[in-house]
Amino acid sequence: PEFGLFKGRNKLAVQQHREVLEKFGRYPQRNVSFGRENTDAESAWLNDKENLPIWAGGKLSIEQTIK
Repeated sequence: PEFGLFKGRNKLAVQQHREVLEKFGRYPQRNVSFGRENTDAESAWLNDKENLPIWAGGKLSIEQTIK
C-alpha cells in the first residue's frame, strides 16, 4: 500500500527528526521536561534559533536542512 502520510512535508519532518536523533541520541528540547542536563553541543544547537527546527522551538522550516 501507499502511505500518503510520508509524502512531501511529513517526509521532510521525519528526516529532520532522524537527523537530530542521529546527532544527539535524544531530543535536546525535551531535556528540561525530563530533568536532564544539556551537553555543550545541545546547548549550542538549542540557542541557534535560526537553525533550530520549528518543532524544537526555532525558526527553521520543515523544508530546510538541519546544520
